[in-house]
Amino acid sequence: MSASALLARAFAFVLRADMAGTVVTPFRWGTVVRLPESPRRHDGNYLLVDDLPAEVEAPALAAEAERLLGGAGLAHRMVMFRDAPRGEALAPGLCALGWTVSRGVVMAHAQTGGPRVPPARVVEVDAAVLRTARETHLRTHPWEVLVRPGLVLWLDGVQDPGNVGALM
Repeated sequence: MSASALLARAFAFVLRADMAGTVVTPFRWGTVVRLPESPRRHDGNYLLVDDLPAEVEAPALAAEAERLLGGAGLAHRMVMFRDAPRGEALAPGLCALGWTVSRGVVMAHAQTGGPRVPPARVVEVDAAVLRTARETHLRTHPWEVLVRPGLVLWLDGVQDPGNVGALM
Protein backbone atom coordinates (compact mmCIF):
# COMPACT_ATOMS: atom_id res chain seq x y z
CA MET A 1 0.00 0.00 0.00
CA SER A 2 1.35 3.43 -0.93
CA ALA A 3 2.19 6.05 1.68
CA SER A 4 -0.67 8.28 0.51
CA ALA A 5 -3.12 5.34 0.72
CA LEU A 6 -1.90 4.53 4.25
CA LEU A 7 -2.30 8.18 5.26
CA ALA A 8 -5.82 8.32 3.80
CA ARG A 9 -6.72 5.11 5.65
CA ALA A 10 -5.32 6.42 8.96
CA PHE A 11 -7.07 9.77 8.49
CA ALA A 12 -10.40 8.02 7.83
CA PHE A 13 -9.96 5.93 10.98
CA VAL A 14 -9.17 8.95 13.15
CA LEU A 15 -12.27 10.73 11.86
CA ARG A 16 -14.46 7.69 12.60
CA ALA A 17 -12.99 7.00 16.03
CA ASP A 18 -10.94 9.59 17.95
CA MET A 19 -12.34 12.67 16.25
CA ALA A 20 -15.88 11.55 15.54
CA GLY A 21 -18.80 13.81 16.25
CA THR A 22 -22.50 13.10 16.51
CA VAL A 23 -23.50 16.12 14.41
CA VAL A 24 -21.73 16.43 11.06
CA THR A 25 -22.73 19.11 8.57
CA PRO A 26 -21.10 20.56 5.46
CA PHE A 27 -19.85 24.12 5.26
CA ARG A 28 -18.38 25.93 2.28
CA TRP A 29 -14.82 24.69 2.82
CA GLY A 30 -15.40 21.30 4.41
CA THR A 31 -17.26 19.79 7.34
CA VAL A 32 -18.40 21.03 10.74
CA VAL A 33 -17.94 18.22 13.27
CA ARG A 34 -19.72 18.63 16.59
CA LEU A 35 -20.20 16.58 19.71
CA PRO A 36 -22.83 18.62 21.61
CA GLU A 37 -22.81 16.19 24.55
CA SER A 38 -19.12 17.08 25.14
CA PRO A 39 -18.78 20.75 24.20
CA ARG A 40 -15.34 21.17 25.84
CA ARG A 41 -13.82 18.36 23.81
CA HIS A 42 -11.79 19.99 21.07
CA ASP A 43 -11.32 16.86 18.97
CA GLY A 44 -15.06 16.33 18.83
CA ASN A 45 -15.98 19.93 17.95
CA TYR A 46 -14.03 21.43 15.06
CA LEU A 47 -13.96 22.40 11.41
CA LEU A 48 -12.47 19.85 9.02
CA VAL A 49 -11.13 21.82 6.06
CA ASP A 50 -11.19 19.86 2.82
CA ASP A 51 -11.30 22.45 0.06
CA LEU A 52 -9.96 25.86 0.99
CA PRO A 53 -9.37 28.13 -2.02
CA ALA A 54 -5.87 29.59 -2.27
CA GLU A 55 -7.17 33.14 -1.89
CA VAL A 56 -8.69 32.43 1.56
CA GLU A 57 -6.45 33.75 4.31
CA ALA A 58 -6.31 33.13 8.06
CA PRO A 59 -8.69 35.96 9.11
CA ALA A 60 -11.47 34.64 6.84
CA LEU A 61 -11.02 31.08 8.14
CA ALA A 62 -10.99 32.33 11.75
CA ALA A 63 -14.19 34.28 11.07
CA GLU A 64 -15.82 31.16 9.68
CA ALA A 65 -14.76 29.19 12.77
CA GLU A 66 -16.23 31.93 14.93
CA ARG A 67 -19.49 31.87 13.02
CA LEU A 68 -19.87 28.09 13.00
CA LEU A 69 -18.31 27.01 16.31
CA GLY A 70 -18.91 30.17 18.31
CA GLY A 71 -22.42 30.29 16.89
CA ALA A 72 -22.97 26.79 18.27
CA GLY A 73 -22.04 28.05 21.74
CA LEU A 74 -18.56 26.50 21.87
CA ALA A 75 -15.87 28.30 23.85
CA HIS A 76 -13.01 27.04 21.66
CA ARG A 77 -12.20 27.20 17.96
CA MET A 78 -10.41 24.32 16.23
CA VAL A 79 -9.66 23.76 12.57
CA MET A 80 -8.09 20.63 11.10
CA PHE A 81 -6.70 20.46 7.57
CA ARG A 82 -6.61 17.41 5.32
CA ASP A 83 -4.05 19.26 3.21
CA ALA A 84 -1.01 19.73 5.46
CA PRO A 85 0.78 22.22 3.14
CA ARG A 86 -2.35 24.40 3.07
CA GLY A 87 -2.53 24.29 6.88
CA GLU A 88 1.16 25.16 7.14
CA ALA A 89 0.65 28.13 4.81
CA LEU A 90 -2.09 29.51 7.09
CA ALA A 91 -0.31 28.71 10.38
CA PRO A 92 1.58 32.03 10.69
CA GLY A 93 -1.61 34.01 10.07
CA LEU A 94 -3.56 31.97 12.61
CA CYS A 95 -0.76 32.39 15.17
CA ALA A 96 -0.84 36.15 14.56
CA LEU A 97 -4.55 36.02 15.47
CA GLY A 98 -3.69 34.32 18.78
CA TRP A 99 -4.40 30.74 17.72
CA THR A 100 -2.22 27.84 18.86
CA VAL A 101 -0.96 25.60 16.07
CA SER A 102 -0.54 21.89 16.75
CA ARG A 103 0.68 19.25 14.34
CA GLY A 104 -0.20 15.58 14.34
CA VAL A 105 1.88 12.67 13.17
CA VAL A 106 0.55 9.42 11.79
CA MET A 107 2.75 6.34 11.61
CA ALA A 108 1.84 3.15 9.82
CA HIS A 109 2.98 -0.14 11.28
CA ALA A 110 3.85 -2.63 8.59
CA GLN A 111 4.87 -5.93 10.09
CA THR A 112 7.59 -7.50 7.98
CA GLY A 113 8.52 -10.48 10.07
CA GLY A 114 8.45 -12.00 13.49
CA PRO A 115 5.53 -13.62 15.23
CA ARG A 116 2.06 -12.71 14.08
CA VAL A 117 -0.81 -12.24 16.51
CA PRO A 118 -3.18 -15.18 16.18
CA PRO A 119 -6.51 -13.99 14.75
CA ALA A 120 -8.36 -15.60 17.67
CA ARG A 121 -7.00 -12.88 19.96
CA VAL A 122 -8.60 -10.10 17.93
CA VAL A 123 -12.33 -9.53 17.95
CA GLU A 124 -13.87 -7.11 15.50
CA VAL A 125 -16.67 -4.99 16.95
CA ASP A 126 -19.20 -2.79 15.25
CA ALA A 127 -19.17 1.00 15.43
CA ALA A 128 -21.74 1.16 18.26
CA VAL A 129 -19.61 -1.01 20.55
CA LEU A 130 -16.48 0.97 19.69
CA ARG A 131 -18.28 4.29 20.30
CA THR A 132 -19.57 3.12 23.70
CA ALA A 133 -16.08 2.04 24.77
CA ARG A 134 -14.59 5.29 23.48
CA GLU A 135 -17.20 7.43 25.25
CA THR A 136 -16.59 5.56 28.49
CA HIS A 137 -12.86 6.21 28.17
CA LEU A 138 -13.33 9.87 27.22
CA ARG A 139 -15.43 10.50 30.31
CA THR A 140 -12.26 9.92 32.36
CA HIS A 141 -10.62 13.00 30.84
CA PRO A 142 -10.38 16.24 32.82
CA TRP A 143 -12.53 18.27 30.41
CA GLU A 144 -15.63 16.23 31.16
CA VAL A 145 -18.21 16.85 33.83
CA LEU A 146 -19.54 13.59 35.16
CA VAL A 147 -23.12 13.67 36.31
CA ARG A 148 -24.80 11.03 38.44
CA PRO A 149 -28.11 11.40 40.28
CA GLY A 150 -27.35 13.68 43.21
CA LEU A 151 -23.67 14.13 42.23
CA VAL A 152 -21.77 16.42 39.91
CA LEU A 153 -18.02 15.88 39.85
CA TRP A 154 -15.79 18.37 38.05
CA LEU A 155 -12.47 16.77 37.18
CA ASP A 156 -9.70 19.32 36.98
CA GLY A 157 -6.01 18.61 37.36
CA VAL A 158 -6.47 14.88 37.92
CA GLN A 159 -3.03 13.29 38.06
CA ASP A 160 -4.16 9.86 36.85
CA PRO A 161 -7.45 10.03 34.95
CA GLY A 162 -7.41 6.24 34.66
CA ASN A 163 -8.30 6.04 38.36
CA VAL A 164 -11.32 8.32 38.19
CA GLY A 165 -13.56 5.27 38.61
CA ALA A 166 -12.30 4.99 42.19
CA LEU A 167 -13.79 8.44 42.89
CA MET A 168 -17.22 7.31 41.76
